Amino acid sequence: MTGFKEKRKEKLESKVRELVHPTLEPPSPADIMDLSKSIDYSALRGKTALITGAAGGLGRGMALEWAKNGATIVIADLNEKAGKETVEELKKISGSDSHTFVNCNVVSWDAQVAMFKQAINASPNGGIDIVVANAGIGESDKEAFSLDGPQEPKKPNLLTLDVDLNALVYTSHLAYWAFGQANKNAGSPRTGTLLLLGSVASLTNTPETPLYGAAKHGVLGLFRSLRTPHLFTETNRNKSKDGKTNVKVNLLCPYFTDTNIIRDESGKKALPDFVQLSKIEKVIEAATRLVTDEKGGKALVIMPESLAKGRGKGGIWELERLQAKL
Repeated sequence: MTGFKEKRKEKLESKVRELVHPTLEPPSPADIMDLSKSIDYSALRGKTALITGAAGGLGRGMALEWAKNGATIVIADLNEKAGKETVEELKKISGSDSHTFVNCNVVSWDAQVAMFKQAINASPNGGIDIVVANAGIGESDKEAFSLDGPQEPKKPNLLTLDVDLNALVYTSHLAYWAFGQANKNAGSPRTGTLLLLGSVASLTNTPETPLYGAAKHGVLGLFRSLRTPHLFTETNRNKSKDGKTNVKVNLLCPYFTDTNIIRDESGKKALPDFVQLSKIEKVIEAATRLVTDEKGGKALVIMPESLAKGRGKGGIWELERLQAKL
């Protein structure tokens, strides 16, 4: 049995190394994010950030880190108790009472519209500067795609696609709307930042979780489409016609991280013991680098350092040439 586990571990690590060491044409040095530089936390001061699914996990970590450095946070989540507790913690560490909780079921379009309007009204600067489409769940139907199902076909539970992809599209669409609305009366140009939560599952096959893999591949496709101007015309959705609004779109691709997504209903980790986990603080660092980056259009992958094998810095590395090569 031990030999079988060792072979599975070796096979997994081999596939991961292939992923983090692709044979790509080297990008221009000017296009690479310098991960050795210190994060410019001053870029967060005075900004308002709306984070979905932020009552716990990665979203909560981002909220705490950014509030500590001067950002106003709007937490949107279905878990009202945890969300309000997180807001109280944000107020304590920041010394500001401007942080807000919004109860929102992200799969509902109407709920998301209300969420954005409430976030704009709660913002001290009259608009939203950062939107993080973070809300997500794991596999919603583990019996889908089975050859041994019941005699009559059973409709699959597609909640994973509803939350991890469709709701993320709602959030992204409304982010563009909010950036444009808030900046119409701005005296000087403003930049909105949209951070999409992808996954290493966006980049490879996930046989055990096909719905989750499909959703995260969809997030990757959305990122690739939103971050660049139109290929055949001069249209650029990331710049308003009046020149007052710019949008940066970035993608975060964590490896397995110790959040609720990798745990079953009892709270037990639903992964083999040999599967290494990325450090949550590294994912938060990568997210912070992305939202404070001046250029945008970047994708960062976060892996355990032992699997990254020196790639990037501390397990964080940039997915280069994403538009042309992947």
